[in-house]
Amino acid sequence: LILAMAAVNFTNLASARSSSRAREVGLRKVVGSKRPQLIIQFLTESVLLSLVALVAAIAVVYLFLPAYMNMIQLELEFDIFSRTWILPLLLAFAVLVGIAAGSYPAFVLASFKPASVFNSERSAAGKSRLRSILIVLQFTVTIVILIGTTIVNRQLNFMQNKDVGFDKENLIMIKRSDALDGRIDAFKEQLVQHANIISAANANSIPSYQYSDNAHWLEGWDFSEIFTLATSRVSYDFDQAMGFEMAEGRFFSPDMPSDSFGVVINEAAVKALGLEDPLNSRFVEPDDNGGESNFKSIIGVVKDHHFASMYSEIAPMAMHFMPGNYEGVIAVRLGDGNEEETLSYLRSTWEEFNSEYPFDYFWMDEQFGKMFDTERRTGQILLVFSFLSIFITCLGLLGLISFTTNQRTKEIGIR
Repeated sequence: LILAMAAVNFTNLASARSSSRAREVGLRKVVGSKRPQLIIQFLTESVLLSLVALVAAIAVVYLFLPAYMNMIQLELEFDIFSRTWILPLLLAFAVLVGIAAGSYPAFVLASFKPASVFNSERSAAGKSRLRSILIVLQFTVTIVILIGTTIVNRQLNFMQNKDVGFDKENLIMIKRSDALDGRIDAFKEQLVQHANIISAANANSIPSYQYSDNAHWLEGWDFSEIFTLATSRVSYDFDQAMGFEMAEGRFFSPDMPSDSFGVVINEAAVKALGLEDPLNSRFVEPDDNGGESNFKSIIGVVKDHHFASMYSEIAPMAMHFMPGNYEGVIAVRLGDGNEEETLSYLRSTWEEFNSEYPFDYFWMDEQFGKMFDTERRTGQILLVFSFLSIFITCLGLLGLISFTTNQRTKEIGIR
């Protein structure tokens, strides 16, 4: 679109300047030039300008490529000599753009009649209907790009500020929970002794991380009827650490030994499974012989929260109790106190319990925000090209205004 706008600019300015070259065309025709020769001459001028622009464009690309790669977070390579077909293709493209942009002015200039040129002061540039249409088209394209940019940025702001169903602020995730082995419960107990740490829990899957899809069977189902749920293994207090809200029932509790065979599902799972009374429903696990083995009662329904991409609907999900210390993360809910001092306490406590692996963590809100990196880069790119399109449109308009002003010098003098 921006290339088309630049071509429109060239067409407008070249056709507007046609009046200043009317006598040149008339003189050439008087001395024997034919119309096809004049068309070729003016198209050649247009193509040469396009080729000069190609050289300038290549220089600009080499100059700005590092900054562009930094913005889009991708490694790009631009070497016009790395493939034999690249340079011929660029040259052919420049020639086509030159012909497309210069065709109308060339045909307009070649159509001038010597008699009318020398016997009249009429301005061949007076036929401005096409130029007016092209200017309107330019501004239409600019407005479309601006609207698209606005939509993308508003959608990005919507996704970043949308209620995701849990509290992702003041939430630290410590990696490699399995490094603590059987000392993980003592580690979590020591963490919550700090005044600025509200709760700590561990899980093998958290929002923004990959969840495993596991088969689940409701009691009474045939084992041939497989229904998969996004599954996470979690410890006690995981709901407090994440800030989940319960729709029905309760979360896993150390006061209820039977919870080791309990399951907490989300509202999307209730709907997908068609459960009218979820708290009185059970999942079953098949044994090696294809019969029923363990029963797992649904003890609670957590309100829906986004644990994967914001582009897709919230999927059915189940949380099972974690009986041991699986590989995963430790979720630590902080208060509004001193972050640096709290982080220092977390680090020293980790080093006290484990010296083999370094203390490694991330903030949940930053990790969740990384899910929108592509959209953020798209918004930035669109913003840059929006300004570029406005600049090109205004540049073309300024050129036409300057030319029109020069054409009306006598009128201004008389006034």
